[in-house]
Amino acid sequence: MNSAYDNVVKKDLVGLPVPMEQWLADAESKRSRAQLLYERGNCDLF
Repeated sequence: MNSAYDNVVKKDLVGLPVPMEQWLADAESKRSRAQLLYERGNCDLF
């Protein structure tokens, strides 16, 4: 089962898995990626 964390940290912007050494580590990058994915997924609401 995929979690929201996996979708933000372990996948690129199109949803493909990235190598472990490229996973996002810092909190600011994780927050930015999560916000971008949320906005893309809900673009009709904005």
